[in-house]
Amino acid sequence: MARITERENELTLSIDACDAAGIVRTLRQTDAQLFAGWRDYPGLFEPELLAKITRLSEQSLASIQESMRVGKVQRNYVFTGCGTSGRVAWLCARAYNAIMKSLCPDLPAMFHYRISGGDDALVLSKELPEDDPHLGMSNLQEITDIGPATTFIGITCGLSAPYVAGQVHYAMSAAHTTTVLLGFNPVELARNVPIENWDLRCYDVFTALQRKERESPATHVVLNPIVGPEPITGSSRMKGGSMTKLLLDAIFLSAIARLRNPDATPLTILGALERSAREAYSHIEGIATIVAAAGTALQQPSGHLYYVGRRAGLIGLIDASEMVDTYGCRLDEVRAFIAGGWATCANHEGDISARDPLLRLSLQDFQREITASLTSADTVVILSLDDFTAEDLTALGEIVASPATVHGLTVGHHGAGAQLDSLKLAHHHVCVLTQTGVADLGEPVYADFALKLLANAITTGANIIKGSVYGHTMINLTVSNNKLFQRSIEIVAKLTGCSLEDADVSLRRAIFETDDVTASRSILLSHVIEIATPKALVVPTACLLAAGYRHSDATAALRSGVRLRDLIGQAVQARAAMQ
Repeated sequence: MARITERENELTLSIDACDAAGIVRTLRQTDAQLFAGWRDYPGLFEPELLAKITRLSEQSLASIQESMRVGKVQRNYVFTGCGTSGRVAWLCARAYNAIMKSLCPDLPAMFHYRISGGDDALVLSKELPEDDPHLGMSNLQEITDIGPATTFIGITCGLSAPYVAGQVHYAMSAAHTTTVLLGFNPVELARNVPIENWDLRCYDVFTALQRKERESPATHVVLNPIVGPEPITGSSRMKGGSMTKLLLDAIFLSAIARLRNPDATPLTILGALERSAREAYSHIEGIATIVAAAGTALQQPSGHLYYVGRRAGLIGLIDASEMVDTYGCRLDEVRAFIAGGWATCANHEGDISARDPLLRLSLQDFQREITASLTSADTVVILSLDDFTAEDLTALGEIVASPATVHGLTVGHHGAGAQLDSLKLAHHHVCVLTQTGVADLGEPVYADFALKLLANAITTGANIIKGSVYGHTMINLTVSNNKLFQRSIEIVAKLTGCSLEDADVSLRRAIFETDDVTASRSILLSHVIEIATPKALVVPTACLLAAGYRHSDATAALRSGVRLRDLIGQAVQARAAMQ
């Protein structure tokens, strides 16, 4: 049975036929499933799940209070994941540490994160480390070894990441460790395929944790509300990433908030976040205008979409980082730049901009490397919390004066938006008002959630307009790990109507750029993936091959300039006519 996170969402079957406003309205409906649930499966507001969240929140509050009393961290909290899961882990750990720093300046950080691929993966496509359970164990041990006790939360939206499975396996036997698994499938649907160089499967590890939970629910916990299929099939950066933030905030923000407000509970946090989601989607036409501009940029051979912000730029960074793997965008096609650079990110490894030109992400870097080269083919979206400095505003003024299409998106409280208004944008400025509460402690947690939903809508809509989605299926993902290899096979089979075996052959033909893949059968899958990762248009090529094209003909068709969605559609229809 297909995992729920990989199934079709009935609300988005024809999202590729919608205009920009229709895309945003459709995404509003699917995001409502975060709170309303999906079909008859247990969702976010189930009593059993809320009881687990409340217990974890109360345990965290007690530990935080004790740490503040003695002036020494009594328990470390470690959030880990791959891709979007690891990026949301970073965002949340950063926010909670910042709030705690404002409350108790001398207390060391107690919230930590690890992402497969290291901090490079906050920006770059680093998917292959997701397949390594031993790397996961090593990364977690770095923190558990420093003691004194640990609450570990492993995040894998589809219950499918070997990196997290390795950590859960390690944590279940580690002393003084509470082990929490966070994902969005029933545990019995966890990925159940062999993992290279390991004798366990994700299914084995996660079902073992579920059994331990029955025996010791205070120290072994599974949090898996069912949010339903993603709007773009398998794109867990969307609802999966959003639900991850909802759950972490419900647990830890409620605990921190009670240091000041005894009435704060997980439910009050979730209620405020739900209101923020509704407020984000109350500006359909304005967001649609930005979606259309972003789509126009991505349709241009030399076009770019840039996010620029200060604190809000962190959300842009997360969103932009997902474009290569999800939609096969060029490495520089969608990028985010942050005033303050890596210092604003407050990441574990510090300033890593020297490692790769794509890791140069400060607003100053944008001024030096991008501003002068902006053209009418580019779209810039300025993300604002009204926190820009005077120097920032000067740099933004230069961007506004460029030939690029520049839009603004401000999220904040009553009266927000003055800074972007002062720039006199020629294009649209959307201002969303969000909740107050824990944000009063210095971190815009509700604005983060609203911005995430809207940034996801902007880039998803832009790539639909570009032609990178057929129906509700991503058709140009990068084949960069085992999960994405298997997903690519399923996509080729579903779209063309061929068998999974034939889809596998077509995918290998696309990867090795040949019509005969006999020799590739003896190559380890991890090596096949290494070959596939840097290649463009692998899945579209495989679809055309499965539809009857020879490799040379498929390559020529993809160079013709026809939108991918239209080209795949023609091939699918031609194959269907022959059957």
